[in-house]
Amino acid sequence: PIKQNLHLVAKAKGKKINQLTVCVLDRPRHNGIIEEIRATGARTRMILDGDVAGAIAACRENSGIDLMLGTGGTPEGIVAACAIKATGGIIQGRLAPTDDAERQKALDAGHDLEAVLTT
Repeated sequence: PIKQNLHLVAKAKGKKINQLTVCVLDRPRHNGIIEEIRATGARTRMILDGDVAGAIAACRENSGIDLMLGTGGTPEGIVAACAIKATGGIIQGRLAPTDDAERQKALDAGHDLEAVLTT
């Protein structure tokens, strides 16, 4: 849940939720996430592209980004996870198939689509 995640990040960073800035890729699929973030009082920083850079920014001091939320592509998620792990950060994610064929392929490969993956 977004509200819970924001609460935990704020607590870990010694901030109030309304002091957090969340990076989100500006896509229609994220409209619900953006509404949830803003409902908590946290700020959003919308980016048009560069989801890997946005994820890395959340791990950098003084970047102005506290975390990144959203759904992106698998290659970008893997690159971001490697970079974040190398910088000592943490990333959490879940597989999010975009259609039934992709979903079935993941299930056939033995992936748990409900599992939260982390570095």
